[in-house]
Amino acid sequence: MALLLHFLFLRIIETVAKGKVERKMICEHDVVVLIRDVEDYDLKAGDVGAVVHCYEAGNAYEVEFVTPQGKTVALLTLNQRDIRPMGDSEILHVRDMATS
Repeated sequence: MALLLHFLFLRIIETVAKGKVERKMICEHDVVVLIRDVEDYDLKAGDVGAVVHCYEAGNAYEVEFVTPQGKTVALLTLNQRDIRPMGDSEILHVRDMATS
């Protein structure tokens, strides 16, 4: 999982550096931003994940959300209404995912 986290941050840097944020089509390995909360996994709108699989016709995506240590928080099947590409003027934000 640490490798995925490293890959995720490299993709963020690459995406921002190349200005690839206006892409309409989401592809495998893209960095995406969650648009809505997913309460079952304590995910909030604005959380960043990596697309690990695209289903045919771009109708759905498998998106992995990880901690800085590479631990998978969630691996979810999401659609285009749930995620968007990361913008070139955006910055990452850290928040605590305290468990009860």
